[in-house]
Amino acid sequence: MDEMHREIKVLRGVVEDHTEAIDKTLDASSQIARAMEVLAQRQKSRGRAQQLNSFVAYMLFTVLLGGAFYVLYLSRSAAITQARDEALESAKEARARARDLQDSQVERKRSARAAAEYYRLIREGRSGDVIAGYDALEELELSETEREVFVDGLKNARAEMVESGFLAGVEAFRRNDFEAATAELRRGLAYSDEGERMAEMRYYLGISLSSQGSQPEAIAELEKAIEGRVEQAGIYDARFHLANTLVKAGDMPEARQAFTKFATKHPNHRFAQMARRKAVQILRAARRSQRMARESPRTALAPPSIP
Repeated sequence: MDEMHREIKVLRGVVEDHTEAIDKTLDASSQIARAMEVLAQRQKSRGRAQQLNSFVAYMLFTVLLGGAFYVLYLSRSAAITQARDEALESAKEARARARDLQDSQVERKRSARAAAEYYRLIREGRSGDVIAGYDALEELELSETEREVFVDGLKNARAEMVESGFLAGVEAFRRNDFEAATAELRRGLAYSDEGERMAEMRYYLGISLSSQGSQPEAIAELEKAIEGRVEQAGIYDARFHLANTLVKAGDMPEARQAFTKFATKHPNHRFAQMARRKAVQILRAARRSQRMARESPRTALAPPSIP
């Protein structure tokens, strides 16, 4: 029995040891379980953080990639828009050039017809129509040669009109038809302000106007004739007629100077003696008027008369 009690005691000790070991094992298992639970929770939180970080990174990548594509789209869109606008502008310019070319061709055809018609007037010697139609040529597209031809045609037409007016005016002047002479000479003068005929035409015009009583105009034309060297053209009595016209206008001092200058410059002219005589008469009349003015102021009111 003692032996049995010892064995039982030993067995009890073993059981107690095993029980203690089991308890320790259970405690260790509990600690391990708790640690595993904490670790699991940490892993779970870390996974969530990783997932959040991955999501944020994905969103950032998506935004950056989308922004890059958007910037690329904008740059390509601007280039495409600019290219489109340039193409549209080029097309517009091409259409404008085509219209201009078409209009130019139409205008050139019109100009060619008008130039041919104007040249026909020149060939037919229709001087009046040539002069009247010249201004319309300024609006036409003409070549340099055409313009030179038409300028020469205009000059010739003007010269013909001047000569025609001169001849008709002189013919009327010689018939003593001073009104017709004035009209013809003025018609000729209207086509030119210079040339060989101008001084002669003004000479005849001045005398014609004087004969009609238009003394101021006559004086102006005769003075222009003298300035235009009409005396060098062989008409030496222009200054004599100017002096007579000044007498008619009542300008005695100027008339006397004109008579004196004419007689001095052309002493052998057939009017020279008459000019000297009239100059003396004007001088005597002026002195007589001065003397009468001193003697009686009332008699000085009457102008001196020249025979």
